[in-house]
Amino acid sequence: MSRFTVITIDGPAGAGKSTVAKKVAAALGFSYLDTGALYRALTLYLIEKNVEPQDCSANEAILQAAEIRIQDNRVFLGRREVTRQIRSRQVDDMVSAYAGVAQVRNRLLGLQREQGDSGDLVADGRDMGSVVFSDADHKFFLEAGVDVRAQRRWKELREKGEDVSYEKVRDNVVHRDAADSARDIAPLVVPEGCHIIDTSLLTIDEVTEQILGVVAADK
Repeated sequence: MSRFTVITIDGPAGAGKSTVAKKVAAALGFSYLDTGALYRALTLYLIEKNVEPQDCSANEAILQAAEIRIQDNRVFLGRREVTRQIRSRQVDDMVSAYAGVAQVRNRLLGLQREQGDSGDLVADGRDMGSVVFSDADHKFFLEAGVDVRAQRRWKELREKGEDVSYEKVRDNVVHRDAADSARDIAPLVVPEGCHIIDTSLLTIDEVTEQILGVVAADK
């Protein structure tokens, strides 16, 4: 187990993981690991290399050549910043398919775990508490109804200027839920011993305060 404190926040798309995780990390003075951004960046990279999910095993050299880093909340592929590109609908539609590939997960697993050995950490994703940091000090699982999560994602895309229908966004959320939960490798599950929070009727600040309260009580 790491000598540093690790807090994991898992849950389906649109549950509020990333926003809450950033606020929890800031409040505690911990580092924040945006694992979703890592997967999105690798998805964008493979799309640009014309490597389909089913072809990843035959393109190991291309996969290993990916240079991904996050600095000051900015995401880079090599020297190119892709912070905005990884939130595109194209990446939205494909990220779950790539995330279910063993070679993709193995490429990023070591990188994620290294972060837990270098300082106190808040990590959010689909399998942080169940796989990547299964011995984390504090585990949380955020959930919300499909319509609530779809509405959040649709609003986010509209604010970025993307012309997309709510129905399309909802279909994507439903598809990602099914893909994340049904995949053979590290499916989306509620980690053992975690605290479950339904965020449907809660504000970001209310969810953050709940998590900080649990962490403080467990000390």
